[in-house]
Amino acid sequence: MSQQVDTVIKHGRLVLETGVVNGAIALQDGKIVAITTNESAPDARREIDATGLVVMPGMVDPHAHIWEPTHYPEREDYLTGTQAAASGGITTLIEMPLSVPPVTNREAFEYKREIVQKKTVVDVAFWGALTEKSTGHYDELNDCGCVAYKVFIPYASQDYPHTPDYALLKSMEEISRFGGLVGVHAENADILFNRQKEFEEKGIFNGAAHEQARPEIAEVEAISRVILFAEHTGCRLHICHLSTVKARELIKQARTRGVDVTVETCPHYLVLDTMDLEKHGGFAKCNPPLRSPENRELLWDMLKAGEFDMIGTDHTPYTNDDRLKHGDNIWRMPPGIGGMDLMLPLMLDEGYHKHGVSLEQLAKLMATQPARRFGLPHKGALNLGNDADIVLVDLDAEWTYTWANSYAKAKCAHSPYEGKTLKGKVVETLVQGNTVYRHGEILAKPGSGHLNTRRII
Repeated sequence: MSQQVDTVIKHGRLVLETGVVNGAIALQDGKIVAITTNESAPDARREIDATGLVVMPGMVDPHAHIWEPTHYPEREDYLTGTQAAASGGITTLIEMPLSVPPVTNREAFEYKREIVQKKTVVDVAFWGALTEKSTGHYDELNDCGCVAYKVFIPYASQDYPHTPDYALLKSMEEISRFGGLVGVHAENADILFNRQKEFEEKGIFNGAAHEQARPEIAEVEAISRVILFAEHTGCRLHICHLSTVKARELIKQARTRGVDVTVETCPHYLVLDTMDLEKHGGFAKCNPPLRSPENRELLWDMLKAGEFDMIGTDHTPYTNDDRLKHGDNIWRMPPGIGGMDLMLPLMLDEGYHKHGVSLEQLAKLMATQPARRFGLPHKGALNLGNDADIVLVDLDAEWTYTWANSYAKAKCAHSPYEGKTLKGKVVETLVQGNTVYRHGEILAKPGSGHLNTRRII
């Protein structure tokens, strides 16, 4: 290639689907146009020296909550949330439909689109809502470009209630007709409600009780049910935020029978456990809950065996006061752990350095496979013609996470990650060839990111 290009990244270790190689990557008009040796790299108007750095595809987060528009604007918005994402190497964020109103029809989709286009600094795609109110609107949501449809088997919020089985089954039938993907928060609602009621009646309000009130059987039963629904309807299925290894054989058997099911877990299930829940109480509360240390290590076994298809942040932002105002009452505290900026650093530290997970596998789990499963085949890999979404990483940099330095709006001083020392740091993030983040500074203007829609693969 003799023509001058926009940007060349040279002297880095490139994490390709075929392995890690030393070389250069050329970018033009927001696309990857060449992958070469350093000596063969074309002339460029801008050269990025990646000496000593790893060059990875930009991360694709399949599971994030921004909650805009919302009743609680102090928690997060599309500017702060996507700035935090960029600082953590995420270049595409697939946002859940729990806005107010939820994304149940075209009007709600377009309302949300208008907000995103003014604020985001990374690329974004939307989940649609699978609720009783969504029935009859799935075709129009598919036309809008929703990449998947999220259902809560248990109660989520006043705006996003529990979805009964028949409504779920009918929705999966409708969504399967256009090859759509259904993502499930899988916990048995009846078990959760009655277990929590028993604890409250006994006056038990501590953090450890949260895991006991949402036992693994509640998660396993719900997964078994939605697998049967997927098998019956032919609907593509995605299990969100798996927390328990006890669903392992169930999922293996479903795949053997030909059920089209993918499985996601989250950094907090791989890094935190019930000891953290006891220590941090409501600040380590999430649904499904953190499990035992033994379970946590078995999840790593599943990951290394290729049984997880992807990792998502499940970023759920809350302010300190959202929890402190409830005192020690775990049942009144909202569930969720923020961490948009920590997925890649945590996986480099815990996955690459401590558990021996290769860079290629991390790229598959956090970029390539989520992009392809959610209909974004032009993202998630350093391939010719793909969007030039790239993150430069220093594998050996050690640093300490503190809430005060996060770009997220809801800066939680009591985060279970506060003060954690990590090895592996994001140095620079590019979205469609443009540097959005470098060395702690956001360089992109609000609205520079794009809304992406599902492409049929």
